[in-house]
Amino acid sequence: MERNPLVRRLATVSLVLIFLVIIAGSVVRATGSGMGCPDWPQCFGYTIPPTSIETLTWGPSKGFEQGQMILKDGQFWVAQVDLTTAEDFNTMNWAVFTKHDYNIFNPVHTWIEYINRLIGALSGLPVLALAVVAVARSRKNWGNSILSVGVLFLLLFEAWLGKLVVDGNLVPNQITIHMMGSVAIVLLLLALRARNTKAPAPLPRPVRNGLLLLLVLIVIQIFLGTQTRELVDAAFDHNESVLRSN
Repeated sequence: MERNPLVRRLATVSLVLIFLVIIAGSVVRATGSGMGCPDWPQCFGYTIPPTSIETLTWGPSKGFEQGQMILKDGQFWVAQVDLTTAEDFNTMNWAVFTKHDYNIFNPVHTWIEYINRLIGALSGLPVLALAVVAVARSRKNWGNSILSVGVLFLLLFEAWLGKLVVDGNLVPNQITIHMMGSVAIVLLLLALRARNTKAPAPLPRPVRNGLLLLLVLIVIQIFLGTQTRELVDAAFDHNESVLRSN
C-alpha cells in the first residue's frame, strides 16, 4: 500500500477546517443563531449579508436585485425582479417568503451563521482536492480513493441537509443528523491521515480495545448531547407557544 504524503497533508488541512466548522456550529447553536440567515445558500438574498436593518427596510427609490429580501409588515418579502422602488409598495414585484414563518433580523446572529457557512464552504476546497488526488492514484491505493470520495459525499450531504434545516426552521432530529455527519467526516479524515502516515510501533491489544471503546463512547455522548439540546429547545418553544396562546 502506497503512503501518499500529499493525501496526508490535504487530510490534515481538511481536518483543521472541519474542526473549525464544528466549533463555529457550536457557537451558532449556543447563541441561537441557526436562523440568522433565513434562506440558503445566500443570506437574505445577498452573497454578503446585511449589517443593518436599513438594508432590509423598504423605502422609495431603493434598488433591489431579484431574490433579495425585505422585512415589511412583520414578514419577509422576496424581490421577483431587479427593481428600483417607487413611492408606493407594489406587491406585483414582491412575493411573501413562505418557506417558514421566522421573521426576525438580528445582525449578530446573521453574521455568526454566515461565518459558519463561509468556513464550511472553505472546507470544501481541500476536501475536493483530496478526492481528486486520491482517485488519481487509486491504482496504488484504493482505500484512499474510497475514503476521500466518502468524505466528499458526506460534505455535500451536510450542505444539502443544512439547507433543509434552514428551510424547516431548525426541524428537530435533522440537527442531530447534521452533527453526526460532521463526526463521520472527522473519523474518515482521521482514517485517511493514519493510512498515509508511517505506522508507529503497534499498541498492545488491550490498549487498542480501550481506545476503540473510548471512541465509541465519545460518539454516543455527542449524539445524546445533541438530542438532549434539541429536546430542551423543543420544550422551550412549546412552552412559549402555550404562554402566547393564553
